[in-house]
Amino acid sequence: MRNRPRAHLLLVASVVVLLLAACGGNGDTAPAPASPTPLSQTPTTRAPVAPLVYCQATIAPDPSLNLELSAKWKGKDRIIAEGSANLPGSARLQAWICQDGQMTLALRLEGKPELKNGKIKAEWKRADTDVGPVFDPDARFEMVLNAQSEPSWMPYFIVRIPVEGRPQ
Repeated sequence: MRNRPRAHLLLVASVVVLLLAACGGNGDTAPAPASPTPLSQTPTTRAPVAPLVYCQATIAPDPSLNLELSAKWKGKDRIIAEGSANLPGSARLQAWICQDGQMTLALRLEGKPELKNGKIKAEWKRADTDVGPVFDPDARFEMVLNAQSEPSWMPYFIVRIPVEGRPQ
């Protein structure tokens, strides 16, 4: 219990670092919202699911973690991620897919990402959605994996991994 204030301070500090890493830098601004589309026309894009920060944030893993990770298309509607890491303790994993730099709900995580005995696994399946970018099989896809230590929630890393291949 005596370390609780220290854990909270570390958590706040990590959030500040994440925000500075994700928001700082290149001076880009979000595009202006599109004008309304008449109901008779089908839009080619939809409002973003979340701020672009979710697809730009990174925290490099310490080399001692020996992170190895890959993501690949499997068939026409699934992405499989597999890898390994030597984390010093238990971790909570969060993972999502970005399409051309925007978080997409068109590929939904099946279950929770797993970390067992140093092995990492996650799977996404294509889903219909009315939120976010329209699924484009020719887009650039990236998997984002966030690993946080338990119970302090300090990030071990946030990495972006290009998805290999194309939907078939």
